[in-house]
Amino acid sequence: MDYFSNYRNLPREIYILFISLIIDAAGSFVQPLLTLILTEKIGLSAAESGLYITILGSLSAPGMIIGGKLTDLIGRKKLFSYHKYLGRWF
Repeated sequence: MDYFSNYRNLPREIYILFISLIIDAAGSFVQPLLTLILTEKIGLSAAESGLYITILGSLSAPGMIIGGKLTDLIGRKKLFSYHKYLGRWF
């Protein structure tokens, strides 16, 4: 059986979207492993590692909200360009 025959001849945009979703999912996989990295590789205690994970989770939601509002006000392309420029200096 050829399971992939239904997915041949799809538009190029569909393949690009699929690959970008896979890359995004791979990036999201780092966060659950961060606890192991902090404890095993860096040598933090479980309490310190838990504190850092809690801070990361607590700050990510407001960051997404602020980023969304800024994107609505400024626009995606301008906001991305500003942050790439500012990223050079930090």
